[in-house]
Order: sequence, then C-alpha cells, then structure tokens
Amino acid sequence: MHYSKHYSKLDDKIHTTIRRRKKGKEIGYIVPEYVDGKFISYVEVLMIWRYILSQIPIPLLLKDTDCETPQEAIELIQSFYLKPIEETEKLYIFKLRKVEVIK
Repeated sequence: MHYSKHYSKLDDKIHTTIRRRKKGKEIGYIVPEYVDGKFISYVEVLMIWRYILSQIPIPLLLKDTDCETPQEAIELIQSFYLKPIEETEKLYIFKLRKVEVIK
C-alpha cells in the first residue's frame, strides 16, 4: 500500500485504507506500506469491504483521510485518480493490521 503522505491512521496498529482497485490483495495477505516511497511497515489484510463513495460511514471516511468534512474527504479521494469516481462505483476499503515479518 502506498500513501502520498503520513496520515494519522498509520500510527494505529489497526487502520483502514480506501482504494479504487483491489490489485490482487486478499484477506490474510501480508503487504508492505510506504509513505512517499519509503517503507514504514508490513500489514495484514484483515477485511475487505465495498462501498459507494457517498455511502462510506462518515467516521471511517474522516479518519481514513485526516479531513474535517465529508466533502473535503471525497474531494481528496477523487484527487488521487485521473478518471473521476462514478456515483455508483464501489470502492474497496481494506482493514489492515500492522505485523512483524520474520525473515
């Protein structure tokens, strides 16, 4: 998972991320997280939900984006994509948990 900046959610052991595409991630997968290209941790995919952007629960939407209003959060999410998110398009919400990876 790649992030453009350090969002406050990344300090939590369990957090979510809202994405347009699943990109092969499944429940139980361990994936790395990066902020601006720098590795920060490994996370396990605990759950995956699908929601239309306008129906994502407001507390989750605000926490996930560090925004103060739902409209600001929606605009931020829209800004990550060249093609606008359609009103009926379902996004993926990944629930993630930080894990230690033993190599």
